[in-house]
Amino acid sequence: VTFKQRLHSVDKSVVWVQTTMSRFEWGSPSEIRYICIIEDVSEQHRLNIELSYQASHDNLTGLINRRAFDNYLSKSLIKVRNENLVHCLCYIDLDQFKVINDTLGHLAGDQLLLQVTKLFSRRLSKNDLLARLGGDEFGLILNNCDPEQAIETAEDLRNSLGELPFSWDGRAFNITCSIGITPIMATSGDEAALMQAADSACHMAKEQGRDRVIMTYQDDVELA
Repeated sequence: VTFKQRLHSVDKSVVWVQTTMSRFEWGSPSEIRYICIIEDVSEQHRLNIELSYQASHDNLTGLINRRAFDNYLSKSLIKVRNENLVHCLCYIDLDQFKVINDTLGHLAGDQLLLQVTKLFSRRLSKNDLLARLGGDEFGLILNNCDPEQAIETAEDLRNSLGELPFSWDGRAFNITCSIGITPIMATSGDEAALMQAADSACHMAKEQGRDRVIMTYQDDVELA
């Protein structure tokens, strides 16, 4: 038998060990003994956690990445179908981020993304899930949130970002974003359809002048 467990040393630090127990006969068949081997695997455990974190999180912002977000979205869809809940999916795209990235350099772009991440994280509740999907695109799942509340939350994020003082090399920039929202309901399609609807709504927000929030449903005629 082999199993892993967490132990506390005398100085109260945590040590992860792998314990292997083997049974064997000693002398007569009725005399049973056990050998127990305990191996310190703390470093291996730390590396496994680190690799798991890196596989599911964005290196720059520390937010979960697209792969982990898709997995969470899939679970959210199952939950709303089983429990008859309503969540909302938001697709957030920073307006003209490419201009800052190209004119000021990637260091400035990275700094902007970090500031945006901190700002959004402060405005959201612990029940909400924010992810960096790639580049200047963020995904957000608002749990147990009806469409009207989702619009209020998205507008709060948009307005807060508009007030974000971002400057670089003595130059100040106004940062805005476009946000597309679609409800996650029992009647919704699969995860890919939800992402496509939210992405398309975000694209509509950009087409209509940027710096705005668009709510859409998957059967929206205008979206089609």
